[in-house]
Amino acid sequence: MRHVGSNISSLPKDYEVLNKKRLRRHVAITVIIPVYDAIIYLERTINSVLVQTIGIRNVTIIAVDDKSTDGSRRLLRRLSALYPQLVSVLLKKNTGTPAMPRNLGLTLARSKYVTFLDADDWLAHDGLRILSETMNRTGVDYAVGRTIQVSTNQPNRIIGVHESNRDRDHVSPYTLKHAFYHLGPRARMMRRDFLLRHAIQFPSMKFAEDKQFFIDVLVRTDMISTVTAPIYYLNRLDENDSLTKQTDIMEKMETNLIVLRRVLEYDLSAEKERLILNRLIEFDCITRFYDRKHFLKSNDPSVYHQMFARVVALFTQYRSYPIDSLIEKPFNRLLYHYWKAERFDDLLDAVKWSKSKEIKKVEWVNDQPYWNIPLGNGQTQMLALPLYVKVHKLERTEDGLNLTVQTLGDRQIRVEGITLQHRTWMEETHLLTTHVTDLENHYYHLRIELPKQIEKGSYLVYLRFDDYGQQVMAITMDEPVIQQCHHTFRWYETVKGNLGLRIK
Repeated sequence: MRHVGSNISSLPKDYEVLNKKRLRRHVAITVIIPVYDAIIYLERTINSVLVQTIGIRNVTIIAVDDKSTDGSRRLLRRLSALYPQLVSVLLKKNTGTPAMPRNLGLTLARSKYVTFLDADDWLAHDGLRILSETMNRTGVDYAVGRTIQVSTNQPNRIIGVHESNRDRDHVSPYTLKHAFYHLGPRARMMRRDFLLRHAIQFPSMKFAEDKQFFIDVLVRTDMISTVTAPIYYLNRLDENDSLTKQTDIMEKMETNLIVLRRVLEYDLSAEKERLILNRLIEFDCITRFYDRKHFLKSNDPSVYHQMFARVVALFTQYRSYPIDSLIEKPFNRLLYHYWKAERFDDLLDAVKWSKSKEIKKVEWVNDQPYWNIPLGNGQTQMLALPLYVKVHKLERTEDGLNLTVQTLGDRQIRVEGITLQHRTWMEETHLLTTHVTDLENHYYHLRIELPKQIEKGSYLVYLRFDDYGQQVMAITMDEPVIQQCHHTFRWYETVKGNLGLRIK
């Protein structure tokens, strides 16, 4: 791959180091924490490393403070006085980006492995041990586990399901279709000598620096490993005023253009490039740009259309094939069609429908599912659903359950089984042992073994397909009750008309 400059400026040189002697010691893992005005959560963040089951003797924490103004620096001084494993680096001048503190931490690290932790997030107690043992066993340069996003008024959710839906040892990142999605600096561990050998650093950008960094990592590593265990908790609580929340959407798009140009200048095979570009074009420039409430709240939507025109112009400067070939989701393709045809009012109406809290009703045309999207002037837009799953039969067996399901829509899938996801505790995810029989006309018979040990509560029930794809299943039925293992398994129809499970 041809090397391209990545806007990396020189590292800060004027700083104070507390517990400098710790840097002479070679340890298994360095945890690098960029700090700026993080006083509310910083102590909990550091404590989550100190209590790791791998033992703090095997870990060095490098917290790089970017000249905080809220007392974070005073807290670091106090904690470094208590814990010799905490190396606090206090910059004399603010750099304006988490990139420079992270790069400085990488430079100072003396360990086999490195991982990153933002100053308002925290690690699962066993996270470092699990990732490091996985890397020791598989010999890969990069491993990733489960990230759970914690929010105030919404259920916790798993970020990047593809990264942690199953344990994988020594697989190509390109076998995961969405490997380049959700590339924040969480739940990832890398060999430090790998990063040094390839001179991989964070570019000096206020936003998207982590995306560029991990793209650089993934395109340079042949094999990775993934684990299902929870590793990292991503803080999206209301009082957390993170840099991600502060950054203006147009400022984000400017940095997205920088990343897009850099990727287009790589010398990658077409197949590998398309995986990355799908993320940059469809996810960053359509889903996150248009299909969001900030677009609906904008006083001047034309600014969005002009920015997207810059994206298209940059792409066509480097590539001759149509940009919409990178857009896979039907709704995103519809938004692109409206933009290209300058049907901007219809684009706005479609996003209003998408962001509406009303339950989206499915309409049927020739036994195929469609959304009926209301537009202006009484017009509507029919949009075919790529996948819809119906449950036709549910019956108890001695050791589990039999389901007969039908898949509809034009998406061809490989049905693999059933996944249960606890509605409250994201740690409670069960890939049920399922024997699948492919019947004709897209019908499938699923013989499911229910787990003998399972937490009580309500569960989402998904049809699992194509490795990590999952889809809720529509159902209309009475509530059957299955007694097993001192629990009551109650299968029911949810408010949205899908199959759910409640265990009492």
